[in-house]
Amino acid sequence: MTIKLGMLGVAILALGCSDSGGSSDGSAGAGAGGSGGGGTSTQTATISGTITEFAADPAAAPIPIEGVEVCLDGSGDCVTTAANGTYSLTTELTDGQEGMLTLVKAGYLDVLLPNTAETSAGSAVTVDAVMGSDALVGAFAMILMTPYPAPDVGVSAIIASTDTGPDTPNTPLPGVTYEVVSGGGTPYFVSDQTIPETPGSETGMLGWGGFFAIPPGEVEVKFGGTATNCVVGGGWEGSAPDRIRMPVRGGFQTQTTILCQP
Repeated sequence: MTIKLGMLGVAILALGCSDSGGSSDGSAGAGAGGSGGGGTSTQTATISGTITEFAADPAAAPIPIEGVEVCLDGSGDCVTTAANGTYSLTTELTDGQEGMLTLVKAGYLDVLLPNTAETSAGSAVTVDAVMGSDALVGAFAMILMTPYPAPDVGVSAIIASTDTGPDTPNTPLPGVTYEVVSGGGTPYFVSDQTIPETPGSETGMLGWGGFFAIPPGEVEVKFGGTATNCVVGGGWEGSAPDRIRMPVRGGFQTQTTILCQP
């Protein structure tokens, strides 16, 4: 199963559903010990993809990152990206299991990719992602007037897009609003010129917003505005159809996506 990518290379690991929440430390449903849905089907799966460096210029050619440690959190299953940024991780997944991949490399903002396993979709899953360099993330932090690095708090990136089908890239969705239902953090939105802004009210042409200075734990976010008839792509199902849950860990960026019908 090849998974479509969101605007920032945030991938959809699965579109399964889960009714179970997570623990307060942000590690809920992680890896093989994760909760969610009471799924009973477990199988060996191969998760593979490419990790590249985020560039503020959308037209810039992707730069692969070598040496990123990619782990299914809580499982002990880890691999390291090759010189071309690729990786292949073989692990056990249980249907409906809430978990997350972690991406870690010195010189970059570490990343969490929360997901819900759907083993019925197949045993081969492609997950590509991007990581921001310390220099670029530090510049963004200066604009938002927040410290970086910030090991005691996390940041989220939520990408809203229109689902255009399996064979074409998703289209970023402007006009989406985000509101924290449980948890914390300060909202920001990214302008059409890839500049983070706070305060803001809705997504621009990049469909990108989120929260920074988030205490570790689990956050639930309500989305609205132009985001109608949507499903969670990368992330965990929320307590209502217009909500998404995500883990937050100090010093990490949690990347999530929502997909909306045109």
